[in-house]
Amino acid sequence: MYLVKPRSSCNPMPVPIRWSKPSGNARVIDRVGQHQLLQLALMIEPDELRISEWWHQTPIAELGGDTADALVSQGMQHLVEAFLLAILFGDRG
Repeated sequence: MYLVKPRSSCNPMPVPIRWSKPSGNARVIDRVGQHQLLQLALMIEPDELRISEWWHQTPIAELGGDTADALVSQGMQHLVEAFLLAILFGDRG
């Protein structure tokens, strides 16, 4: 399962490839919006498998108990972004 891979040795910034849901069905990541969320998540947790599990399976209590995947699917990407930034800045409480 690949979530990100380096573009090249000249430009090592990760590029999203795909998410693999536990059922085995993969979907392409929106390179504009979800790429930023993935980069934030990687700053918190470098294990791509754990990020994928969190994204699809972990309810976020502060955001009404929905998963990050469900929130983004509902057009609430900004809430997931704010949540991840709060974790990065130590403001989650």
